Amino acid sequence: MAILDLCSRTLEVIRAPRIGICMFGDGNAKKTYEMYIQRHPRFFFIKSKTIGVALLQLPHTFDAYLKDKPSVQRARNKALKRGYTFHTIRAIDHVDEILAINTSVPIRQGSPMRREYVDRKLVENFCSSAGDIFGVFGPDGKLAAYDHNFICGDVFTGTRMLAHNDHLRNGAMYFLVTEAIRDRIEMRNRLGYPNWGMYDTIWGCSPGLLFFKKRLGFAPYRVKWIWNDSRTRCAETFSARLEELKKRYTSGLVGVWSDFDGFSEIVLNAAEFL
Repeated sequence: MAILDLCSRTLEVIRAPRIGICMFGDGNAKKTYEMYIQRHPRFFFIKSKTIGVALLQLPHTFDAYLKDKPSVQRARNKALKRGYTFHTIRAIDHVDEILAINTSVPIRQGSPMRREYVDRKLVENFCSSAGDIFGVFGPDGKLAAYDHNFICGDVFTGTRMLAHNDHLRNGAMYFLVTEAIRDRIEMRNRLGYPNWGMYDTIWGCSPGLLFFKKRLGFAPYRVKWIWNDSRTRCAETFSARLEELKKRYTSGLVGVWSDFDGFSEIVLNAAEFL
């Protein structure tokens, strides 16, 4: 079975479409780009994240995304009917719950949980650096699943995405991923990016995880990553100008900044295409 699975994945990679994806953004985005184009640790003749990359091209609407995925819809609806909710949260405020999720199963995808997931100090470090993440809360009000993903120009990519073992059968993981995709579709419709979601590669994951990725609409691609310095500098310049304007408004006019946030988003949206 393992040999058949390997042959199937290899055939998929060979037949996978070739695309180019533009990356831009902050220091984390640049580090991610550099990691993606470095030599593969085992196959030195290819770059790290270029072959068999699991990607989802974001459709125009969330309804269009769900339309041809009845099993995903059923799992998502199960979570909704049982009272699960989705929110953006500060990771540092939920260290205990995140640690509980990480340790709810000692082995995932056939391997023991790595130390950075089960060591409290390392989990605290992750939460401190992660900032805002996506979270799904169960009917009891406790965090049931979380997803840390960030924007790297025209692609959003995840670093950690886990659900508590007690909530998997209730569709918590499907609800988490679909709502994250909904958020990114809405962002793309406002700003023009990202147009792609990335879920690592099809290599190295268990058959169960590969099935999960495909069910959610992720498919293998051969990718050429392109770093765009001009868009990064443009975003940084306008962000700095908006911060200066914010200080001016808040120092002189109480309450005005609450209405200025919407304006700032419009300006940033326009700035990306100047």
